[in-house]
Amino acid sequence: MNRQGLLNVNSDSLELACPTCRSSLDLAASAARCRLCDADYPIEEGVLCTGRSSAFLGEFDTAGMRGFVRRARESGWRKAAADMSREHPAIQTILLGQERAGFMDIMNPPERRSALDLGAGMGAISLQLSRYFDRVFALDQTFERLAFLKVISDQEGASAIRPICHWDVFNLPFASNSLDAVVMVGVFEYFPLSYPELSIEEVQVRALTEIHRVLAPGGVLFLATKNRFGWPNWAGAKDNSGLRFGPLLPRWMANRLSQILLGTPFRVVTDSLHQYHTLLNQAGFTKLDVYWPVNGYQASRSWINLDSQTETRLGIAQYSSSALKRQALSVLEAMGIAKYLVPHFGILARGTPSEAEL
Repeated sequence: MNRQGLLNVNSDSLELACPTCRSSLDLAASAARCRLCDADYPIEEGVLCTGRSSAFLGEFDTAGMRGFVRRARESGWRKAAADMSREHPAIQTILLGQERAGFMDIMNPPERRSALDLGAGMGAISLQLSRYFDRVFALDQTFERLAFLKVISDQEGASAIRPICHWDVFNLPFASNSLDAVVMVGVFEYFPLSYPELSIEEVQVRALTEIHRVLAPGGVLFLATKNRFGWPNWAGAKDNSGLRFGPLLPRWMANRLSQILLGTPFRVVTDSLHQYHTLLNQAGFTKLDVYWPVNGYQASRSWINLDSQTETRLGIAQYSSSALKRQALSVLEAMGIAKYLVPHFGILARGTPSEAEL
């Protein structure tokens, strides 16, 4: 039944393509086949698998996630989430937080036919996007997460969602110029982990260039991530790799420190406002708008345009109940550097302009 459900919602889709040769795919009940190179991609539990990974990045290990999926099928996903949140409190926010897609107010793509939730995880953002788009491709490298999302979409009647298990962001399973929006929330910084043989910057530019390829004219990329020079890092907060002050250091030095203290290379990285501009421009994105999610991109209802002095001041007033912190941030704003030091960014990047935009 789950396999057939995927077939029904995908049968008229023109966006999917073979990640190897980029030819069209023919979907059947149990697999998708490339029309050109005859590659077969299985459909398992309603999830199209175009490139599975052995890595597991998430709240549970593989066995724990499989048990979570089983409980969701048996007792309903909301009850399973409520039960699991006693052990993992973040589950409620991850799955049920309406704020996860609050950026739709600023993204507002001209067309809302298809969107890609890149790094979808368990699908909270995909579920919200399904209210706005005809088709939402939820792509993640972890099969078990997507199996859980398929349970959610079936039980919620969210027929717009298409789960796809795929890991290679250099070769996405979509046709060129086919998607109206791509969303990456808290994902971009992890891409270098999948390509340890390449430099961090090469991974970033190649991934962004591939995203630019699949965007339709007029399409938009929304990238939510942390700021390398955000003020929490100056206060010694741990970064995504678990290192204090790592983002502030030159990367070769952070890498050496990470290997000494954590035993792993420094590959989970964030960038500065200038660096994000440079990376996106190199990938072909020319029009960028940068926002500050005041309470963090995971749960923000307020997205402040950092090019607006008035909005930045409003964000500072909302940021903290401490008058001393607000005063210090106001000084930074008056100096013209507050926008370079906010903790998180929401970056809206436009791909090739549509005819209407030319």
